[in-house]
This record gives sequence, C-alpha cells and structure tokens, in this order.
Amino acid sequence: TATQKKPSGSFLALGVGSALLALCLVIFFFPHAAKALIQNSLSKTSGLPVKIDQIQFSLTRPRFLIKDLEFSNGKGFPAAPLAHMGEIRVHYLPPATIGGWFELKKVEVDFQEFRLVRNEAGSLNLPVPRPLPARGETIDELVLNLGSVTYTDLSGGQPVQQTFDLKLDKAVYRKVKGIPGIFEILNWEILKRTGVEEKSSPPPPEIKAVAESQ
Repeated sequence: TATQKKPSGSFLALGVGSALLALCLVIFFFPHAAKALIQNSLSKTSGLPVKIDQIQFSLTRPRFLIKDLEFSNGKGFPAAPLAHMGEIRVHYLPPATIGGWFELKKVEVDFQEFRLVRNEAGSLNLPVPRPLPARGETIDELVLNLGSVTYTDLSGGQPVQQTFDLKLDKAVYRKVKGIPGIFEILNWEILKRTGVEEKSSPPPPEIKAVAESQ
C-alpha cells in the first residue's frame, strides 16, 4: 500500500506566506478599517481615547509599523494627551489557520512624551489595564524607549510640575502578557523611577521580566 506523505515544510511555508499576503492586501485596500480596528482594540484595553496617524504593513515580512499613536486622558483629568509614541514596530507570526490568533514575537515602543498627572482628587492618570481574555496573547519580547516624563500635581492649591528622565533606553522585557502586560510594566517603571506614589501602590507586574539596558 502507498504510504501517506506528511505536508512538507515548503508547503506549509507557502500556505503561511499566502495567508500573510492576503491579509496585507486586505489592509492595503482597506487601510482605514485596519486603523479603526487597532484603535478600537487599544481603546477597549486601556479604557482611554486612542488616535493613530498611520499604519504601514509590509507585504514581504510579517511586521507592521504604527506611527504617531496617542493616548488621551480619561474622565476626571484634563482634556489633553497622556502619552505620544512616535513609532511602534510589531513583529508577528501570522495565524496558521483562518480565524486563528497572531503570535506577537517582538514589540518595540518609542515614546516621545508622557504626561503624568495627579488630579484634584489625588488620583493619577495612569491607564488601568483590562484583564486578558482566556486566549490572551503573550509577547515574546518587548523593547521600551522612554526618557522624559512630565509630572503635574493638581491636588494642592497651586499646580506643581516636575520633569524626570526615566532613562529607559532599549529596555527589554520577555514573555509579556499582551497589551495589558505592557501597561503594567509601563506603570510600574514610571512610579518606581519617578518616586511618585499612588494612594494604593500597585503590586509589581506578575511577569518575571527584567529590564535589560543595551
């Protein structure tokens, strides 16, 4: 009897490559829909207004670039930007099947500014990450670049402002629990490096990631 042959690696690679090309073509022809989808996802996760200027997908490699991503403050804080990221570079593996999940291999985030604010009630405007769904993704490697953070305290009679240099230059974290995990790390690093205290100090991120300055 004839033996059954297993699919070859080249066949699987061709299938993954075809899926990636199809995805990129859809995004190429419907860029506004792709941008709106990512904006809505980030806004839902962070609970904050999100605005993206541009998204660029590669037709030859599994990666995309987000340019000029901005988070604005939520309710109870000044109507102003919270954080502005010049570029976010995302490397991923496309899903093996239609409707499957992307595997995020590497995410690099370049901050241009971060405005930490304590309002009149004494609360900080740090984003509170939403819990991950049951099939939440893990980011293999996160690279953060964040220097200057401006802190404004509105809880006293007169506003008080300070500027801190966090010195997060290509800080690397591994096995990060998706987008909520990025917020957890960001919040923890900002509070630790500025010395600003919350009413109730948050626990360290559950991930066992350590910043590696390169």
